[in-house]
Amino acid sequence: MLLRRRLVASVGALSLAALACGKTGKAESVATGADSAIGGGGSTGGPPVGGTGSDPEAPLAGAGGALASLGGACPEQGSGELAIEITGLPEEIEADVLIAGPEQLEVTVGSTLTGVTAGGYSVTAARVYDADAIVRTVFDATVTTRDFCLVAGGSQTITVAYAAIPSSNKLWTGTDSTLSAFPGDAISETGSRAAAVEIRGPGRSVTFDRDGGVWTRGASPSDPHIVHFPAASADISSRVELSVSGAMSNVGCEPAVWDLAFDAEGNLWLTDPCGDVVTRIAAGELGTSGTKEPDAKFTGVSQPTTLAFDHQGNLWVSSTSLRRLFRIDAARLGGFDADPADLELSVMTARTASSVLSPSGFAFDAAGNLWGLSYMESVLFRLTLADQAGTGARTVEAAVGYVVPVAVLTTVPAFDDAGGLWVGMSRASSDGLVGRFSPAQLAMGSGGPFEPEVLITAPALAWGGMASLAFFPAPAGLPLFHSLP
Repeated sequence: MLLRRRLVASVGALSLAALACGKTGKAESVATGADSAIGGGGSTGGPPVGGTGSDPEAPLAGAGGALASLGGACPEQGSGELAIEITGLPEEIEADVLIAGPEQLEVTVGSTLTGVTAGGYSVTAARVYDADAIVRTVFDATVTTRDFCLVAGGSQTITVAYAAIPSSNKLWTGTDSTLSAFPGDAISETGSRAAAVEIRGPGRSVTFDRDGGVWTRGASPSDPHIVHFPAASADISSRVELSVSGAMSNVGCEPAVWDLAFDAEGNLWLTDPCGDVVTRIAAGELGTSGTKEPDAKFTGVSQPTTLAFDHQGNLWVSSTSLRRLFRIDAARLGGFDADPADLELSVMTARTASSVLSPSGFAFDAAGNLWGLSYMESVLFRLTLADQAGTGARTVEAAVGYVVPVAVLTTVPAFDDAGGLWVGMSRASSDGLVGRFSPAQLAMGSGGPFEPEVLITAPALAWGGMASLAFFPAPAGLPLFHSLP
């Protein structure tokens, strides 16, 4: 009989020998020890991507896997002892370890469990997160012994080593020739900051896969069009060795890639303003270097620049030169399409009178609102779900429009875990600036000019084509591929 229980264990010995099985087939258990409890915390969410994540609610296959790897039967008579060693986590963060076999045990801290039913077991450990208000740290785990046979009267040691993903808990910025990163604890207050990481070579647009790997574009016409380096390289301030470098075929001119973003299935979408095309590289083609042939193209937007997906999977594209936002519905994103976009928006605000804004970057919040930056007009605006609805060519007045007292509002903006919105800025004769509008400021309605609540000045951000901001992980609930859990 399979026994299932969640154990929030403390260091010490926990007895699992007291088991009472009723006629209904349900099992009850008693854990002894002053600090032990059944139920409680741990991470059960998060997509099964990267690391060693597991779904505690999934059907159990652990015992079978253990028996197969051991090459024979593993008797389920009697009981033994499990010593679970967990390292690498701050004291306030619980592990999420699943030991599956004749019993299913979910353990959150190092412990010694006695009276565990003998038999074949498999061990997995899910990724966990801290609770940083700006951007969380992601911890992935390595399990030394994944499959084992616990014999009657025997003992088995399980070692689980957690480590932080280096690209997490950082604000990432891309310029024409550098990727820079600032730790979360360095950007909570206004001030001048030095970047913790400066990677020369790739730059401009930056996004992440679910393992924290960094994806961007080459910095010059001689560089690969798309490049990737793993999360392990994300704390190195130098030129890093790329794990993937790809070139787009049949490009019209350079640079062939302006912006890039993943869809929900892990396909990579790219804008090519010179070629008047938005292309898709299938997820299965992203693991190797070489020339990339798109498996989908959209040519219904002239000079596409930035792009993002909304909560319904629709693709939105800006054209800064045309001063337009375009929506291509999700149902059209599977092939080669030259028809016009489903929606073409011209955006105005009460502050700009009859002037149409020139969107230079945009992002969606958890409620589905589109927040955009207007290049040169120095306006931050919000479009509601109603503004985003409909088809054809429309002119809308943004529900919210803020004037920001800077020379230029640049970049694709990014939301943090607390709901603050980060934007890139530039003033004449100064280092580059990154600012954070707090949730309270975003709720104020139209107005300005006013400063962001937090303003970070950094030599690494000096005006040189800063074009994107990104956090890993992105906050849960956003329509981003690296939104976790």
